[in-house]
Amino acid sequence: MKQSIRARLITHFLFLAIFPLLAVGAVMGLQGLTVQREQALVLEREIAKQASLHISNYVMELADLMALAEKVRPFAGLSRESQEEVLHALLSLEHKPFEELALADMNGRDLVRVSLRYGGNAPLTDRSGSEEFAKARNERDTFTGQVLIHPVTGEASMCLYRPIIDPDTNEAQYMLLAKARLAPAWGLIASMELGNEQSVFLMDSQGRIVAHTR
Repeated sequence: MKQSIRARLITHFLFLAIFPLLAVGAVMGLQGLTVQREQALVLEREIAKQASLHISNYVMELADLMALAEKVRPFAGLSRESQEEVLHALLSLEHKPFEELALADMNGRDLVRVSLRYGGNAPLTDRSGSEEFAKARNERDTFTGQVLIHPVTGEASMCLYRPIIDPDTNEAQYMLLAKARLAPAWGLIASMELGNEQSVFLMDSQGRIVAHTR
């Protein structure tokens, strides 16, 4: 499952470690310039690889938290109030990695929903028309959605979908959904050791810059 999550994340993020301006403006021989360009490309790929690992590892940690919550207190045997308690516990984790959590039936209708924005329980929604919900349901595996950019704050987040499988019937019974903050992952990228003339720009699949080290 972790490999499939990592593969999806790579499609959502394009990492550009750009502008190693070492002697780009200097007058150099063609051969020397070619060597420097090749070295810059190797360095760029290595920085991009490190940034990609930071992001994918962070998101997989979030997926593991969702899986652990279900393992410790299986939703199938809980009342609605107890299901809410599980979601509130995830919402209250240190550093607040989750903005919102919901438990929905397999038709996409929320049964329980909690949100930091509402300070607790939030209005239930219908996700039956969501393409991402349908993909997670069909694949029966944790699915990562597109990056979301808040129109006012500019903060980035990502939705995760985890089907809850009934061990007796081997059928998906619920869908656990989480809207996760990506700011902690940006902090990891910002802490990367870079040269004075290097920057990392993180772009989503639509070409929008969602984080950078400048």
